[in-house]
Amino acid sequence: MIYYVLKETKEFKVIKIYYICDTMCSRLPANCAQHESRLHLLAALYRTTSYTIMSTDAVLQAENRPLLGDLPSRHRDALQAVIRLAAVLPSVWTAPKHLSHHAISTLAILENTSPLTHHVFSTMVALVLTSPSLFSKEAGPARPTHLARQIALQSFRAQLTRAFMVIDVTSTSQPMDGAERVRRPDLKNLLPIMKILRRDQLDIDKLNAAEIWEAVKRQCHSFLRCSCLFFHFLSDINPPTELTVVGGDTWETMCGYLDLPSRFRDLLDVPGARMKAEEWSGLSNSWFKGEIDVRVVTEPSEPPRLIDLPEDFSELMNIVSEFSCPNSERDDTKNPTMCLVCGQILCSQSYCCQIEINKGLRRGNPLRLCPERYEALRMMWLSHGIHERIARSLDTNMILNNTWQNM
Repeated sequence: MIYYVLKETKEFKVIKIYYICDTMCSRLPANCAQHESRLHLLAALYRTTSYTIMSTDAVLQAENRPLLGDLPSRHRDALQAVIRLAAVLPSVWTAPKHLSHHAISTLAILENTSPLTHHVFSTMVALVLTSPSLFSKEAGPARPTHLARQIALQSFRAQLTRAFMVIDVTSTSQPMDGAERVRRPDLKNLLPIMKILRRDQLDIDKLNAAEIWEAVKRQCHSFLRCSCLFFHFLSDINPPTELTVVGGDTWETMCGYLDLPSRFRDLLDVPGARMKAEEWSGLSNSWFKGEIDVRVVTEPSEPPRLIDLPEDFSELMNIVSEFSCPNSERDDTKNPTMCLVCGQILCSQSYCCQIEINKGLRRGNPLRLCPERYEALRMMWLSHGIHERIARSLDTNMILNNTWQNM
């Protein structure tokens, strides 16, 4: 569907999206029994939108590219198409009540559940795109209005609350001295508020408020980057020069582009926001009971990497030499395969699944890990290009190994 838009038009044309959305909607049953399937389709579209943005951001960070200055044309066209498709959907959806239902459900998730139990950015995207349906029977396309800004601000505060509850404070240094307190009056109430959000399970006497605030900002960095990508392609507002160069994605620059406050005092140290943050903390019982893994709710410091491998292939062979398939006693199924994402060793089922060109190490030459090719594999994995690479390789082999009349 999106491929058709990109293939037929160099520039994004709303009329094409209208036609595709109308065709898509007309194929869906209109009776009440299919209500759930329609809602699932909406949810899938908004999840796809947010996931595409997050995936693109991960690739940009891994390749050390600027946020909005050097976006590959393929990523740019895909983001533009999927975001505007999702934005124009409310105006052509045949059952407006589905959109309003989804908007209310998403708003309830943001307001009435812990920010540790959902992905805040994905929730914000869905709410911005569906909220126009709450105020008109025939909703128009989603636009970056004042309502969208308020949704972004509330989502930002939810992300901040999440960060205050989960960041590791053991590495902070000594508390701020008198001179530093004078320079940072906006952080005066940061530690007391953080203690409340952690249900008094925090000794703030030895913490440095400025360092805590920097750690919180790092936890919100990906949220702001993804938000800049989302609103840029939703609005076509030109970004500041800083966001078009490497390293220009600073806290103040991104907050300024999104028209969001950047100081702690304006974000959480106001009565309404503080009360809401405490309410979110009160909804986070699962976290305080230790039922949520910290790795699930903390943002990684860098894009995902594949596991570290030993340089010498013989060391890798020794690691997996003791493996045997727990599900079978047959000898021909005891051939290990290691997942490069998590490191788990599995059974490859048969020799035909082995990719080692020197089977049995009969050549005797030592094999070494090539860091450059391993990094290239990581980038292919991050950009979801493995399936395409395999398909192209198969097509190439078919062309080389077969004459055209036999194809």
